[in-house]
Amino acid sequence: MREEEEALRQRILAKLAEDDRIEQLNAQKRRMKQLEHKTAVEKILEDRRRQCIAEKERELEERDLEKRRQESIRAIIEEERQKLLKEHAWKLLGYLPRVSECYFKYF
Repeated sequence: MREEEEALRQRILAKLAEDDRIEQLNAQKRRMKQLEHKTAVEKILEDRRRQCIAEKERELEERDLEKRRQESIRAIIEEERQKLLKEHAWKLLGYLPRVSECYFKYF
């Protein structure tokens, strides 16, 4: 009977030791998986940050391009306005106040 109890005790201890070993492996695997997930999440967040920065830079470039276009359009309009004034201002000399006549002398 003692031998059976001792054999049973040894089997139970061996089983518990095996369970502990498996549990340690599972815990290690779980920690590894958690680390992998954390790394994957960090990579995704970093990619999103980079995309956001790139998008903001594109928007800034688009705004700058639009601003240059508008400035170019304004310059063309001003040039055409000046051209029209030079061509047709003499027709208005009798209808404008004296101050304006001084302005037209330069044309």
